[in-house]
Amino acid sequence: MEFGSLKSIIAAGGVVFIFLVFLSIYSLSVILERFFYYRNNFVNSGEFIKHLRHLIYKKDFKKVKDLCLNTKHSETMVGKIIAEILNSDCEAEDVENIIQWNVSSFYKRLSSLATIGSTAPYIGLFGTVLGVMHAFSDLASAGGMAGPGVVAKGISEALINTAAGLFVAIPAVVAYNYFISKINFFIKELEHICYEVQSNRTKIMKG
Repeated sequence: MEFGSLKSIIAAGGVVFIFLVFLSIYSLSVILERFFYYRNNFVNSGEFIKHLRHLIYKKDFKKVKDLCLNTKHSETMVGKIIAEILNSDCEAEDVENIIQWNVSSFYKRLSSLATIGSTAPYIGLFGTVLGVMHAFSDLASAGGMAGPGVVAKGISEALINTAAGLFVAIPAVVAYNYFISKINFFIKELEHICYEVQSNRTKIMKG
């Protein structure tokens, strides 16, 4: 798209379109920040959980203890959760509270994506209404000299804002649902390994 045509689209869309552009930029920044945050946490933690589960299955509790308390993994979020479980005489119901407290950071900024995804179409619809109002206003002002060109500006404003609202909302909704599904899956994996560690805590600490 040439600069001239982009400039004309922004001019035709008006204030609502400009606001949607800023929303789109903010939404994209949140999506990228959360994507790399989850990738770093889930990939590294997933390998740690897999290794830990393998050691527990082999009943190699000494290595489990060393892995959880004396390696680089002990500085990760999952490592800190496991260490807290091992170093405290917690019951099974306490494990869930520990997990929920530590994973709360996963939901950071996701409410912004949900809000943008749900409201952007309505903001676009507001721009659509304004565009139609402008079209009828121009039509009324033209009187008997009305032609297709008279309402073209208002209609273009309406259509541009409708498209912009959907353009902003769809990626936000898709990203939000994708991130939530990843978080839920990871938490299930985390809960499973934490309960395994808690049930074998005495053996691991003696190891």
